[in-house]
Amino acid sequence: MVTIASSTGRKKNRNGVMSFTKWKQEAVEKLLSDEKLMKLLYYEESDCLEKPNLSEEQKESLVHSQIYTYRYVEELSQNKRSYISMGMSNFVPQESFRHFSDDYLQGYIYFYILVDRSIIQTDTGCRNDLILSRVYELFQEKRMFGMGELRMEACVELWEQQSGYGGYTVGFRIVDFK
Repeated sequence: MVTIASSTGRKKNRNGVMSFTKWKQEAVEKLLSDEKLMKLLYYEESDCLEKPNLSEEQKESLVHSQIYTYRYVEELSQNKRSYISMGMSNFVPQESFRHFSDDYLQGYIYFYILVDRSIIQTDTGCRNDLILSRVYELFQEKRMFGMGELRMEACVELWEQQSGYGGYTVGFRIVDFK
């Protein structure tokens, strides 16, 4: 985080959009810390939650193969897999009752969850629903990115009919002091 003095002499945090890469990396680390989520992504079998916890190497192998720090998934695999990708968007000055703040930005971090339809069913429910619930649990009302609490603002089904993948897009609102 870079701090500079404003023309009024106050110090301002010039974080905001310049921190997207750092924030996405923090989000990846948070995702990797959840054992249930890792099992849902790594194992294709319906009893995935009964499988052993992943090693650190197995978790790290998911980054850039099933967990992406950008929306686009490189190539949907011929294997039966689950994916989480993310994006940052709609960052604007924060508005409150007819007043725009020069000190705060607000925007969204989106998680895109895709699951091959052939492995959606697990012994404990639909894999895409279970992944969504883990992402919600990890980020809803949590303080991250050196800011206030994240709050879910949108959740929309996401289906790629031609590829056979389905899931959700879930967006969390971020407010950042700039």
